[in-house]
Amino acid sequence: MPRMPVTARRAFTLIELLVVIAIIAVLIGLMLPAVQRVREAARLTTCRNNLHQMGIALHAHNDMHGKLPPAFLFDERFQSRLVVGEMQEDKYNQVTAWEPMLTFPGFGWAAFLLPHLDYGPLAQKINWSKAVEHPSNLGPRTEIVKPYVCPSDRHTGVYLVRSQLNTPIGDFATNSYAACYGTGGSIGEFPEKGDGLFFRNSKFRLSEIPDGTSTTLAIGERGAMFCQSSWIGAISEGTVRTQPDAPTFVHAIEEPSTAVMARTGWHPLNGEYSEVYDYFSPHAGIGNFLFADGSVRTMGKKVSKKVWAAIGTRAGAEAVDESELQ
Repeated sequence: MPRMPVTARRAFTLIELLVVIAIIAVLIGLMLPAVQRVREAARLTTCRNNLHQMGIALHAHNDMHGKLPPAFLFDERFQSRLVVGEMQEDKYNQVTAWEPMLTFPGFGWAAFLLPHLDYGPLAQKINWSKAVEHPSNLGPRTEIVKPYVCPSDRHTGVYLVRSQLNTPIGDFATNSYAACYGTGGSIGEFPEKGDGLFFRNSKFRLSEIPDGTSTTLAIGERGAMFCQSSWIGAISEGTVRTQPDAPTFVHAIEEPSTAVMARTGWHPLNGEYSEVYDYFSPHAGIGNFLFADGSVRTMGKKVSKKVWAAIGTRAGAEAVDESELQ
């Protein structure tokens, strides 16, 4: 019986295998940046949608209550404290001053917008008669509110708020966004002196914006990757801190009012010398911002400090051209 011919099989050589692996690695290397760009574009769109929802909520709040929510609500019965000065001629000088670490009850703009963001049940869980840091508000304040989380942001979620002496105050859920205080310097020490749409106990109507709603900034990005702050409001004795890994040269610990507000005109977006008072975006070189008319615009580092200052004020009478916001 004749034998069947045997066909020899040629296997990959080691060199051929290494070449194939190298080609695959190169292709993956070429694809990854493209995939990352697509993912970031999707995250940027989600972030814009978050702000768009906030814009609708702001207008709904204005229509329902006849005004915008305050940056945070402060009971003015806690406005002052007694400060004992130096002894002079056997008498104490006594002066009255505001204590910037007290913010009771502290509920912020984001808490007031909950019913208009389809988070009415969460708003109903809040004990509005107590401070934001009160134990009865532990459950609500640690809930993650999706519209307040930028998907590109890191260090989001529940975090521990500490006092200036590092005493633990409580757990809170983060917010990737801050309301516009205006162009002032220290938000923490002077939370009532903002020249923007939001400050302590502010209550403007959309119709009361001399600069116009289309060029007046309402809310913008200040990521938890830069400094963690709570969506529920300003926490008495609670501090706002620059993250240890934030890409800035300045690291600071600031007063609780800073948790709900950010300023404009001092540093460019994502500047290396930015402070926790400033807007800071988790997106590379750009950030999303909501204007009082409800429009959302993407702005970048090229926007001048002069323009930032102009859009930050509600009544500065500055002229801003649309092309300057690009």
